[in-house]
Amino acid sequence: MTFTREAMRLRLVAAGSSLRVRNYRLYAVGQSVSIAGNFMQTLAIAFLTLHLTGSGSALGLAVGVRLLPYLVAGPISGVIADRHDKRRMLLFTQTACAACSVVFGVLAMTGLMTYPLLLGLSFGLGCLTVFDNPARQSIISELVGDSELSNAIILSSVMVNLARVLGSGVGGALVAIIGIPACFFCNAASFGSVIVSLVMMRPSEMFRSAPAPRARGQVREGIRYVFATPGLAITLLMITVTGTLAWEFPTTLPLLATDAFAGNAATYSALVMALSIGSIVGGLFAAGRRAASRPIILSLTAIAWGATMIFAALAPTLALALAALALVGFASIAFNAGAKTNLQLTSRPDMRGRVMALWAMCWGGSAVIGAHWLAGSRRSSGAGGGCWRAVFRPWSSGWCSFRFCGAMDAPEREGSRNMLANEAMTTTSGSRRKPKFAAVVNEFWPGSHADLLVGRLHDGYEVLWTPTEPLCELASLHVLDPGPGDLGASRIREWDVRPAGRLRDALSGTGGGIDVDGVVLIAERNPRSGRPEEFDERGRPRDRRHEMFMQVARECERSARAVPVFLDKHLGNTWGEISEIYETSRRLSIPLMAGSSVPVTVRCPPIEIPVGSRVKEVVAVATGSGEPPIFHPLELVQSMIERRAGFETGVASVRFVSGDRFWDAFTDGGLWSRELADAAIEAVPHYAGGAREYYRRYPSSIADGPASSPRGREEAVVVDYNDGTRVSVLLLTGFMLRRAVAVRVDGMREPLVTWTPTGSKLTDVPMIGAGVATPGQKKPPTWNFDHLASFLDRFLFTGLSPFPIERTVLTSGILDAAITSRQSGGEAVDTPYLDIGYRPATTPGQLARRIDKQNA
Repeated sequence: MTFTREAMRLRLVAAGSSLRVRNYRLYAVGQSVSIAGNFMQTLAIAFLTLHLTGSGSALGLAVGVRLLPYLVAGPISGVIADRHDKRRMLLFTQTACAACSVVFGVLAMTGLMTYPLLLGLSFGLGCLTVFDNPARQSIISELVGDSELSNAIILSSVMVNLARVLGSGVGGALVAIIGIPACFFCNAASFGSVIVSLVMMRPSEMFRSAPAPRARGQVREGIRYVFATPGLAITLLMITVTGTLAWEFPTTLPLLATDAFAGNAATYSALVMALSIGSIVGGLFAAGRRAASRPIILSLTAIAWGATMIFAALAPTLALALAALALVGFASIAFNAGAKTNLQLTSRPDMRGRVMALWAMCWGGSAVIGAHWLAGSRRSSGAGGGCWRAVFRPWSSGWCSFRFCGAMDAPEREGSRNMLANEAMTTTSGSRRKPKFAAVVNEFWPGSHADLLVGRLHDGYEVLWTPTEPLCELASLHVLDPGPGDLGASRIREWDVRPAGRLRDALSGTGGGIDVDGVVLIAERNPRSGRPEEFDERGRPRDRRHEMFMQVARECERSARAVPVFLDKHLGNTWGEISEIYETSRRLSIPLMAGSSVPVTVRCPPIEIPVGSRVKEVVAVATGSGEPPIFHPLELVQSMIERRAGFETGVASVRFVSGDRFWDAFTDGGLWSRELADAAIEAVPHYAGGAREYYRRYPSSIADGPASSPRGREEAVVVDYNDGTRVSVLLLTGFMLRRAVAVRVDGMREPLVTWTPTGSKLTDVPMIGAGVATPGQKKPPTWNFDHLASFLDRFLFTGLSPFPIERTVLTSGILDAAITSRQSGGEAVDTPYLDIGYRPATTPGQLARRIDKQNA
């Protein structure tokens, strides 16, 4: 697959990534149909108002009355959304809105509608939507989780504008051919799509957070929370300023159609469609990009919004007005989607309903003033009057926030600009170039992680029998501590990459700032390099991963440029190192990916724990002794159980088990379930036999004597999570070949069991369905380093990690606590500092295709 094709495919996949989630697909389809109906109704109300009154001011008042409840009940509606099931709340509000549309239609059809009655019904509709809106906005995070939230919000905005095109076009035709009442009845019918989609959703697959408990002062609490969080307060201030005039700018379009261009409903529909088409293009452009919600980008889009409205105000012909409105739509969706994304990602899950209610109040409520003024000014000032007055609010909002954001966080401003530049990565000829990355490794010997991973990123990797050209290009290589026979120097010559005597030189060829687009850090240290290992006071191998990352972070800060960084395996050797790396990456907005290759490789069978399942216990089995044999199965287990009910809430305690206590734990009432241990042992290939053979060779009775049981070689780590889940990782040295996991899930009679065929091309791991393989038997080319290289390549290309970095923060902390427990003789270590909650990725990290294929 060529670079250009793969880059284009990744951009398209990134733009629609949230649509892979079933619940969100249902939501998007249902909302699109319903919103199309809403725009039909909006058009019908506008023309019905003009028909009844002939007044632009009356049109503005009708819009203002509908938005008035946002000013009165906005914060209260957010509290209600936080307290209740948002899906059920939407079922009620959508049904009530459908009934309101039927009343509109009946009164319009029978000729009983009057202007005061229209105002009353508009106010009633506003009272319903003020409670519908926070639930409708905040439920998106429960459908897709935080990892896809930005993409889902932007796609929702795109679908709103697609619906606007459809609704305006069909609505204009209905008004012209059938009459105004038809639009109301079509809107009433469209609510059925939302109701059906809500009913069809699977609650077990939703990323729900605990509802806010009933308590006094929750409205004040929400307001205080917003003012105490600068990212929320600034964004809401910008929304208030722009919403006062710019948001209700489309209410002037009926007057623009009839006054400036002497048109009719069809002319109005054309204007709205131009606005919507620009919004769609802008949304698709932004959907795959990661910086749209940053303050600097919001400021620039607000200014652009005002500038494009000038063109609309000055357009002398309908054709130029249509072109100008397309630009207005492009800029407006960039601001709108970026603001909503920033609000939802910045706010706590239990506050999202209140924050989005304040968004609705600031956005829609401020338009109560703007809608009336704009419509009146269009009558009094001519075709461009309302547009001219609207221009200055987004300009002033953008300029003030631009200055404020600069004073607040200049490094972030420059980092955002450079991250956008990374995304462009275009040459002078206009073709996209490959992003370049630097590799910094501790040592580079044959078969090392540096050899297996950096080599694949340079030469290419094979995924599911498909040779793949890397999306990124190796620019420089630096080896910190080369041993005898180190391959670093020869690889630099062979690959013709920039040699680097220092880590800083790997990041910049000139010393003037980072000139690469990503960094790969591999801190592996192994006796096979020809250099002896060094250990700290707890017996942990010393490495330089913390030192390596912090040097990169300092260069990012000095250059005001945050580039994606990958850190192989765990994040640090102490909790202090782990937490400093994590907090530094967040402070400097450095995209960070870390962890093991085991969670992303093929599982046999390719199981995933259903989202929202209740997990009681997990037993994982592996081979080896020390840190890597513990860390890799921990990562595999964590990648599976983070999908459980309530998602990840953190770890309460960790203990290390060895010697006689290891064997005693197999008995009834022991630390782990023998049934799950047997299931995991039976699932994975062994040197001989299954679970029974294991227990026969290594009996639990001490009377058999030390000669018959290699006591002291078997080890385990037992992890108790805050939600009561227990995970046990058993290291069965000298018996197991690969890693396996058995999971006890509520409601399932049998445990879920899988194993991972990690290793090289030539191995004794059997084919699927075959018996124990003979040495040298070729297995399918699906080894774990190819899979990790594939995910890492895409991370360096997009800056988006395929899974939350909090996963590896947690597993690194568990490993650190296990070493502490081992040092203390197996005492349980309480871990209040591991109260780390996060939501899982919405798509599985594993490559979930069968591997029993003999040939490509």
